[in-house]
Amino acid sequence: MNQKQVFLYDENRQFVGSKFIAESEKLIQSTDVPPPELGENEVAVYAGNGRWIKRENTTQKIVTVKLTKPEVQSLTIDDTIRVGLGGIVWLPINQPFSIKTTAVGIPDSQLMVMIERVVDGSKAVDDVRVLAEIKDGKVTIDGVFKVSGNYLLRASRLNEGLERIKAPFRLMFDTVEFDAYEDLNVS
Repeated sequence: MNQKQVFLYDENRQFVGSKFIAESEKLIQSTDVPPPELGENEVAVYAGNGRWIKRENTTQKIVTVKLTKPEVQSLTIDDTIRVGLGGIVWLPINQPFSIKTTAVGIPDSQLMVMIERVVDGSKAVDDVRVLAEIKDGKVTIDGVFKVSGNYLLRASRLNEGLERIKAPFRLMFDTVEFDAYEDLNVS
């Protein structure tokens, strides 16, 4: 069986790669004409009738920023936050807390953060939205859990949101797990 090389393009007619197919086969969004040689910041766009056009690549480069290990602290004098087995942060509901970390490479801004309430250790059933304040490479996230349960602050969930809003960066950090509980010893 004889094969031929075809050059593929996406729904925006931008070159995405090549593939070998049977001589008799025809693929939608492909051409037999190879794209031109491209510079570092160029893309090829298929113009039809065997012609490609070079264009400047305007796609944002995505940077991954590694955060230092997040530290959780109480925002009140009666510090009832502690770290339990498995590194899980234990705190009573309605106990204000602060998460602090360092993120070099992110501009000063605010960012909406989702902390998921989970069951069975990973299945998200709800989330709590809190603001992260980013200033001079320092990230501060203040929050409070109003409902008891197991909560996760995960980079993968934050990155889903960052991708959706087309942010030029993604985050990498260890998951922070919380157990918020009813404190029956409150007077």
